[in-house]
Amino acid sequence: MSLRTRILLLVLLATLAPAVALGLYLFENREHDVDEAKRGLGALAQYAAENLDNKVKGTVQLLHGLSRAPDIDTLDKAACSAFLAEVLGRYPQYTGLLTITPNGDLHCDSLRSGRKLNVSARDYFKQTRASLEPAFDVVFGGLTGIAVLQVAYPL
Repeated sequence: MSLRTRILLLVLLATLAPAVALGLYLFENREHDVDEAKRGLGALAQYAAENLDNKVKGTVQLLHGLSRAPDIDTLDKAACSAFLAEVLGRYPQYTGLLTITPNGDLHCDSLRSGRKLNVSARDYFKQTRASLEPAFDVVFGGLTGIAVLQVAYPL
């Protein structure tokens, strides 16, 4: 066996032994790592659920307060939209605030879009109308076109 072959075998053994040892170590600890990742993911999911629940509760409180505002219960769409735009300016986490008539037509909106919109076919509208309780649904916003958690509150 030549010196070159011996050196090559020595280098191969010197690199192969740590690689095998590392592979065995990782194989033995993978179950622990998977369990740890599952616990971390579970904790993150719990945090996200609690955070979303708190945000929804805060939204329902805001909508409850707005439902009592005299600027909402008006036939003046421009004044109602201006009021909602002012509220939206104070709460930028919302994509928009709007009021819907009992037949599902858009009455006024914080974006002052001037668009015509009817949400009578939406599940959250039907549910709120039937139960007179807040309803929630993930939808693509009719005014913004982006996915939102729609929170409907009966007036």
